[in-house]
Amino acid sequence: MTRVCRSILAAIAACCTLSGCGGAGLQAGGGESGTGIFSIRGNVIDIADSASDVSGIRVSVVGTRIENFTDDAGRFALAGDLDGQTTLRFERGVIFAETTVTIPTGGSLLLEDIVIDSGQARPTVVRVEFEGFVESLDCSAETLSVIPKENRDGTVFLVDLSSATIRKDSVFLGCSDLLVDDRIQVKAETVDGVTLIRASIVLEDREGAEEPDEPEEPDEPEEPEEPEEPEEPEEPEEPEEPEGPGDTEVEFEGFVVSLNCGASSLSVRSKEDNARFQIDLSSAMIRQGRVVLGCTDLLVDDRIQVKAETADGVTLERATIVLEDREDPEEPEDPEDPEEPEEPGDTEVEFEGTVESLSCAQNLIVVVAKENGAKSTIDAGAAVLLRDRTRLTCADLQPGDRFELRAEREGDALVNIVIEFEDREDR
Repeated sequence: MTRVCRSILAAIAACCTLSGCGGAGLQAGGGESGTGIFSIRGNVIDIADSASDVSGIRVSVVGTRIENFTDDAGRFALAGDLDGQTTLRFERGVIFAETTVTIPTGGSLLLEDIVIDSGQARPTVVRVEFEGFVESLDCSAETLSVIPKENRDGTVFLVDLSSATIRKDSVFLGCSDLLVDDRIQVKAETVDGVTLIRASIVLEDREGAEEPDEPEEPDEPEEPEEPEEPEEPEEPEEPEEPEGPGDTEVEFEGFVVSLNCGASSLSVRSKEDNARFQIDLSSAMIRQGRVVLGCTDLLVDDRIQVKAETADGVTLERATIVLEDREDPEEPEDPEDPEEPEEPGDTEVEFEGTVESLSCAQNLIVVVAKENGAKSTIDAGAAVLLRDRTRLTCADLQPGDRFELRAEREGDALVNIVIEFEDREDR
């Protein structure tokens, strides 16, 4: 019955899209018939070398009859039955620009703050949302391959788990808690169409699809025949217990499990019962003695004292975190060890250099430092690439491009990487 309802709803949605219902000026066509109804929303904020008016721009999917026009604020919305890589075209008078996007079957895209310049439409951020299945896992490399639920073109999305959160209901999970073929909901940003960063992954029930088929469930209504069970709900004080102050305020000693300073998130474990909590660092205060610290001053396995408030028993807000002294019995024997943390190179990295080679299929950039000639390999999907405040991808770069790199060092790895490239005309 559930599958029949879904098919009927998908057919109705496809018919509405083809006939233009739900919005003036919206037409759809092309693509295959099926349940892969997609939606694309966005907004144009600037047109280079033109008037500031961003209204009345015709936005269309190349090769189809799907089109719409921007409103006075530059906003637009499209819908249709397509998936995979496609091209969006922006036209008005002498204005002509295009951009390529990857549409997940049955999913949605949000193109934020599009700038039209030199025939290209460049969104500042592209967000994607869809339902899919886990195809493969590599927890050691912190990567997850996902295919959309109604996948027809074979597109596979690669999720960077180093900046992702995974949860089921209100419980936060790790990579090892997932299985191949798990059904998940994905919300993320993408820089190249298929690589997803800062993802929010929600795991759905593994046995939920089988529950409606169980024939024994209709027998449960026989339980109300017991006359004495209805007396239990007469106790009014039990549901009032969560309203007490002890249920909204927590205090415990624990350890740092993982850090995501870019997302202002900290995962901790209680020393007493090993319970896991997720702390929102945007409203937290971290200190050691009288010194106020930041997220980057913490390390995995640090021992901490936590006082916070919680509404769901897992997520902690308005937390006060006190870092306890790190104990290392070998440090007194080496008088020079305490001086090492004072070196700024251990936490912050900044240098100029040039691009030596590119491997955009793997999203890798090999760079050479100007000062000492040292070579490094950068994951372009985990870095922010800019030129004149415009977001770039690996495909926009060339060997010999000059840049200035800023990042933070965690162990042997660079994180929070920002690379600003010089204009080629200045060389």
